[in-house]
Amino acid sequence: MSSSAVHTADHAVTRPSQRVILGSLAVFFFACHAAVHVALNQTEHILWACHIACLAVGFGLLASAQRLAALGTLILAVGVPLWLINLSLGAQFYLTSALSHFGGITIGFIGARKLGWSTTAWRDAATLGFFLVAISRYVLPADSNVNRAITGWPPLPHLMPSIVSVACMFLIWTCLLWLMDKGLTARFGAR
Repeated sequence: MSSSAVHTADHAVTRPSQRVILGSLAVFFFACHAAVHVALNQTEHILWACHIACLAVGFGLLASAQRLAALGTLILAVGVPLWLINLSLGAQFYLTSALSHFGGITIGFIGARKLGWSTTAWRDAATLGFFLVAISRYVLPADSNVNRAITGWPPLPHLMPSIVSVACMFLIWTCLLWLMDKGLTARFGAR
């Protein structure tokens, strides 16, 4: 083997792959945003679905775990528009939240091109969402309303009891996950 071939082979082994770099970047985006909430004594806000999804994208890419990366990407694909609506309704904006949302979904889409799309993405995302809503409703402080688990989306709480509002919101969210999954499956191909 020529010395240039050995040098190229050694370089390929020691150079981090794009998947590892992107996964690390997604974890870094989550960590930056989590640090803001810790500094503001709002640690419960780390558990918003989109932030956990960004972390899932990162760990999914780092571990080449297609299902984990796909569920994170899918939650972000549905969640980013909902986050923008939430901001228009007066939610607090943090620059690090933009990293977690826009950075996470961008990395997720790049990762889906590398790993492919999971055939179980919408079910995995809905299951994670169910657990996050349950934790947000029954464990976290009610006044934080993380994942809209206490009152649901305005104006739903004014039209029906909060638990019904949250259940309706979750059903709509699950349908959106299913629809978005169909589009992303066609785009990235299920494996």
